[in-house]
Amino acid sequence: MPDRRVGRQPDVEDASYGLIVVQRWNVREPRERTARWRIAVAVDILLHSFVTFIVFGSYLVGHPDPPLWGVLLALPGSYLAVSFVHRVFLQWWWRATLGKLLLGVVLVRSDTRERPPLRRLAGVWLLSLVLTFAQLLDGL
Repeated sequence: MPDRRVGRQPDVEDASYGLIVVQRWNVREPRERTARWRIAVAVDILLHSFVTFIVFGSYLVGHPDPPLWGVLLALPGSYLAVSFVHRVFLQWWWRATLGKLLLGVVLVRSDTRERPPLRRLAGVWLLSLVLTFAQLLDGL
C-alpha cells in the first residue's frame, strides 16, 4: 500500500501515471531524464503557441469581422486542438513530441519500456488540462 501522507511526494511511477521519459537511444536505461523533459515541455509550449497563432490568424483571415465570442472561443480552442494533436497523436506515433525529439528523449511505459497506449496519452493530456485550470482558478 503506497504511503499517502500529506507533504510526501509520490514516486516517479505514481506521479507520471506509469509513463517516464528516458534517453531516446537507450530506452532500457533506468534513469529518468527529468531535466531534458522540462526543457522539452517548454519547447513544446512555445511550439503550441506558435502554431496556435497561425491557426488563429487563418481564422481571422477567413472571418474578417468576427464576433467577440468567436474570438474568445477560437483562440483557446485552437490551442487545445494543437496541443491535443501534438501531445496525443504525434507523441503516440513517434513516442515523443517535437521538443522531446530535439532533446533526445522519448516517453515510454515505466513497466515494459514500450510505446504508451493512445488512451493513456489522452488521459494524461486531459488530466494536465484539468490540473492547469484548477491552478488558474486557485489563483483567483
